[in-house]
Amino acid sequence: MWIKVMPKKTPRKFSCILVACLYYTPKTEYLKILMRKHPECGVIITGDFNQLRDNFMKTHYRFVQVVNVVTRGQAILDKIWTNMEEVYTPPVTISELGSSDHNMVLLKPKAKNSVDTGCVTRLTVRCMGPKEKATFSMALSAIKWEPLFRLDSCADQYSYYQTVICNLMEICFPTKIVTRHTADKPWVTDWFRDLVRKRQRAHMSGDLNQAKILRNKVNRAASKLKYNFYQTQIAAMHESGSHDWWKHMKTIMGLKTNGKSCMQGLANKTTDGDCGLLANTMNDFFVSVSDHLPRLNKSHKVFDVNEELPDQYVISVCTTFKALESVKANKATGPDNIPAWVLRNYANVLAPPLTAIFNNSLREGVLPMNGKWPM
Repeated sequence: MWIKVMPKKTPRKFSCILVACLYYTPKTEYLKILMRKHPECGVIITGDFNQLRDNFMKTHYRFVQVVNVVTRGQAILDKIWTNMEEVYTPPVTISELGSSDHNMVLLKPKAKNSVDTGCVTRLTVRCMGPKEKATFSMALSAIKWEPLFRLDSCADQYSYYQTVICNLMEICFPTKIVTRHTADKPWVTDWFRDLVRKRQRAHMSGDLNQAKILRNKVNRAASKLKYNFYQTQIAAMHESGSHDWWKHMKTIMGLKTNGKSCMQGLANKTTDGDCGLLANTMNDFFVSVSDHLPRLNKSHKVFDVNEELPDQYVISVCTTFKALESVKANKATGPDNIPAWVLRNYANVLAPPLTAIFNNSLREGVLPMNGKWPM
């Protein structure tokens, strides 16, 4: 028997609660239909499982069996499978009901459950719409790099390059402060948030007619946004590798990682679970590999600044252009505060000044970050 429960106060991440009382293990097909119809629901499946095979609930649906006390003799026959284990206290057994030889299992909700309901955060983001990007593209293409080419030091060239790009980004991509909720769905947009706020204001002010109109708009917008989001995710799966495929699949199913480090298993075996100690141990090992080698003479320079750079060390503009085109645009911004997508999308504009910086760096034998570190 299945019951769909929709209480007024439900944990934010659950749209409803499905409760099942059974004697035989439910069919996989029926569970698939329910989970497909209610992908964000909380599930509680309880009953006398006896020796029936039920591991598919763990492997296929990520449910957790929470009963860890014996319910009949020395065996656990009465089980509770759920994806809401954090909302309830550990189950306990009480005396039998009537003439039954099974103990009853009592599962109590927590007075203040530990479910992560999220919080409101304020973020500083840049306005990077199509208009802003078009303005940035025209301004960047109009820059004359002759002053950079006339500079002698690679440190001065790099400073000039970074200042020009960063100042241009500040002008074309102004920053603004936005409000986000950490539990928002991935398909929620700023326009949808504004529409929800208007509906709430109309409802609170007592304008029920306007609130009803905005409610219908919100429902239609939510359906359209969800449909477009999941269609885009499914379309991207056809052209992605195995790693990205599983990433898209977890996004569609609403699955999240447990947040544990992938090195936690190794830390449990070697350092009693201390990841910090494991990191220091690995660092000491890698240092010991080259510790016996003589240190480099920092005062030695491979080339004289006044000498010509050998041809085999000269970097061409074409080489720099190909390297910039291969930059992954989704990578995080480096210490220069220039996004990776800028380097990739405007490789033809940035290749000449970067080539000059690279060649001057090789000629001087220093890194351009501060002009003091010998290579």
